[in-house]
Amino acid sequence: MVTRWFVPYNSTQTNKDATERNKEFFLGWFMEPLTKGKYPYIMRELVGEQLPEFNETEAKLVKGSYDFLGINYYQTQYVYAIPANPPDRLSIMNDLLIFLDQHPHTPLGL
Repeated sequence: MVTRWFVPYNSTQTNKDATERNKEFFLGWFMEPLTKGKYPYIMRELVGEQLPEFNETEAKLVKGSYDFLGINYYQTQYVYAIPANPPDRLSIMNDLLIFLDQHPHTPLGL
């Protein structure tokens, strides 16, 4: 799976929570159906009816349907929390209530 890695923009609990939520949306979106037969709880909670559910048959077919799982990432991004948007302005990037920043003041790794 090609993805990204995420770290909190700063050490506030709000941004730490946003980072974990973002990981669930980016990694869990694909990994949890394969390993648990359903989407991550936080996705189901925030996206609601927009996110399709696996029926029992589909969940059994998807869960464990892999021989090998690998993660490949080329980029790390900073995550910070944003306020909830009105229901008519939801999108894949703001459903999870985060903003990604590629060019913060402190470079990663320093």
